[in-house]
Amino acid sequence: MLATRSAARRRLAAVGTLAATSLLLTGLGAAPAHAVSVTDPACSTFDTTFHMWSAARVGASLEAAVVDATAMTTVPLTVTATCPNQEDILPRSVRVTLVDKDRRTASVQADVSAVTAVTPQAQANGTFTASWAVQVPLDSLGAGPHWVSNVSAALIRSASPKYSANNGTAYFNGATPWALPAAAAPRIDTGVGSQAGATPELPPTSAPGAPIEVRMGAWSPDAVLSYEWEDQTGTVRATTPSWTPPDDVTSATLAVTGTWPDGAQQVRTSARTTLSVPGGFMSYSIAGRLAPYGSGFTVRRTFSDGTVDGTVAFPNSTSVAWYPVADDGTVLGLGATSGVRYAGYWTPAPTDVGQRFVLTPVTPAPGKPPTAYLGPVTVLPAFTPKLYDAGYTSAQGASAAEFAKTAHRSGAALKLTNPWPVGVPVSYAWIRDGKTTVSASATYTPTAADVGHRLQGVTRTTSPAFAVKEIKAGAFTVSPALIAVPQLILNRSTARVGDLLSVKRSGGTAGVTAKYQWLRNSKAIKGATGMSYRLAPADYGQRVGVRITASKTGYTTGSRDKGLSKDTAAGLIKPGTLKVSGTARVGYTLKAVRGGTRTAGSTATYSWYRNGKLIWLRGSHASYKLTAADRGKRVEVVAFVSAKGYTYAQLRARMASLVK
Repeated sequence: MLATRSAARRRLAAVGTLAATSLLLTGLGAAPAHAVSVTDPACSTFDTTFHMWSAARVGASLEAAVVDATAMTTVPLTVTATCPNQEDILPRSVRVTLVDKDRRTASVQADVSAVTAVTPQAQANGTFTASWAVQVPLDSLGAGPHWVSNVSAALIRSASPKYSANNGTAYFNGATPWALPAAAAPRIDTGVGSQAGATPELPPTSAPGAPIEVRMGAWSPDAVLSYEWEDQTGTVRATTPSWTPPDDVTSATLAVTGTWPDGAQQVRTSARTTLSVPGGFMSYSIAGRLAPYGSGFTVRRTFSDGTVDGTVAFPNSTSVAWYPVADDGTVLGLGATSGVRYAGYWTPAPTDVGQRFVLTPVTPAPGKPPTAYLGPVTVLPAFTPKLYDAGYTSAQGASAAEFAKTAHRSGAALKLTNPWPVGVPVSYAWIRDGKTTVSASATYTPTAADVGHRLQGVTRTTSPAFAVKEIKAGAFTVSPALIAVPQLILNRSTARVGDLLSVKRSGGTAGVTAKYQWLRNSKAIKGATGMSYRLAPADYGQRVGVRITASKTGYTTGSRDKGLSKDTAAGLIKPGTLKVSGTARVGYTLKAVRGGTRTAGSTATYSWYRNGKLIWLRGSHASYKLTAADRGKRVEVVAFVSAKGYTYAQLRARMASLVK
C-alpha cells in the first residue's frame, strides 16, 4: 500500500473559483488594442459601525478583443473602479478566470505588488473612478486560445483602518466558446508557458473493473510527470498514468505533479470519480424537435462506456435555462435576471421559429453565466395538424365520421372542426366550387344556391409557428334539402260511382309547389290532375286514391298517396221516366217513350204485357203493334234501365184505355 500524499504536495495544488470586480483590459504593447470595462457603483463606501465596505453588484460591458500573447509571459491588465467618493483605495488582490477551447478553467492571480493607492477622480455623472495597472501571468496556462470568463478584485483602503472587501465579480457575458465559434469574447492566445500544467479530468462516474478514463492537456516542455491515485480514504493506491481500481475502491482522484529541471513543481488534481454503472465521461445531446405548441424533444446522455440514457430529466425541470443566440453566434442575455432567458418548462413561442437557442443543464445564479451549453438548436415550425382532424360536425352534434356517411344537404347547419392547437389564431372560410367564399364563420348553413355545387371548409392561421398556413376539410357536393310532403285529407273514406272526391293538404314544407294525380289501383287516371275527381263507371270495383307531388327550389321532390278505404261501389242510377204513346186500337202500333233525368249512357230493354201476361220479353224494341188478341185487353210495357258501374232500375207504363 502506498503512503498517503504528503501535506507539502497538497499545498502545491493551485485551483480556485472566484468572485468579481470592475476592470478594463487595455493595450498590450504592440498587440491590438482591446478593452473590457466594468463598473462598481459602491466600491469604497466605509461603514464606521461595521468597519467594512458595502459593495454593490458589479455590472459589465465589453468590447471584443483577441490578444496575441504566444510570445508573452504576462498580459497587462488595467482595473478600473467607479466609486461614489474620493477615499484613497487600491486593489488588495485581482484574480482572472479563463476558459480554454476544451472548456477547462484556469484561475491565475494577477501581480499587484507594484500597485499604489489612487485617489478616485471626479466624473461628469457625479461618480469617481480609479485605475491600476496589474500583470496577469501566463506561465501556468497551456497553449491555445483562452477566453476571459470573469475577473474578481478585492479593494482596500489606504488609510487606517485598512479594511478590505470583495467588490463583486465582472462576468463577461458571451465570452465562452461553448455556444458557437463566432461568439464575441475577450480572448488571449497563449503559447506553452515555461512551467504550465494541465489539470487531469476524470468522469463523474467510472465503471468498476475497468481502467479509469483520463483526459489531460499538454504540460510545458521538460516537465517530468508523476502520478498518484487516491481512494475514498485519501490513501495513495497507484502511481501509474492508468489504473484499474480493485473492488474495495468506491471513489478516486488523480494528482499529477510536474517537476522541471530547476526544481519547480506544479500539482494538478482532478475532481473525484465515483465507481458505479454506467461509467465514463458523459456527453449530452438534444434529440427530437424543439417547436411551438408542445412538439417534443429529449436530452440524451451518453457515457463513454457506451451506455445511452434517454431519460435525462433536466430539459423540463426548473434547473435549466434556455438562452437565445444572435446571428453572429453571441449568446444573448447571459447574466440577466429576466426577460431574455427561459427557465423550466419552456415552450418556444411562434415568433421563435427559425431562431437558435442554447440549453444550460443548470440554471446559473442571477448575474452569472452558465458553465456549459447544449446546442445551439434551431426552433422548427410546429407540426401541421393531421388532415383527418379537419372535418365537419352537424348542428345536431353528429361526429365527423357519422356525418360523412350522410348527404350534405342545404338548410342543415354545419360547423368546421378546428384542427389547430389551442391558442393558435384561426380564421375560417367556406368556398364554393373552389373560388367563391360564401362565409367566413366557423358555422355555415348551405342555401339553395349551393345545391349541386362543391363546398369546402377551410381553416387558416397567420401564426409564424406553422410552415403550412391552411388546412382544407374534404370537399362535398351540396344535396337538396329533404322536403316535408304535406298530409292529404279526402272528403270521404268510401264512395260510389258518380261521387265527387276532393282533397285538402295539411302541414309540410312551406311554399311548396304541389301537383295532384288521381289513381285507380295505383295507376294514373288520364286527365285527373285536379284537387277533385268525380268517380266514373270505370272506377266501379276499383280502389281510387290521389297522389300529391311536392317540390321547391333547393329541396328534394317528395310525394304522398291517400286513397279510399274500400273499393268504389256502384253508382245509384237515374232511370228517368217512361210512358206509352199511340192509339189503343187493333192494327195500330204503341211506343214506349223514356223521359226525365237519366244517367248518362244508360240503356233500356223492354217487355210488353197483356193484362199482366208477358207477350214480349226484354227486347230492344220500344214499340208494339196491337193485334186482334189485344182487343178488349189492357196493354203495358216494362223498361229495365242499366248503365255500367251503376245499379239498374225498372220503369212501368200502361195505356189509359183498353184496346179496341
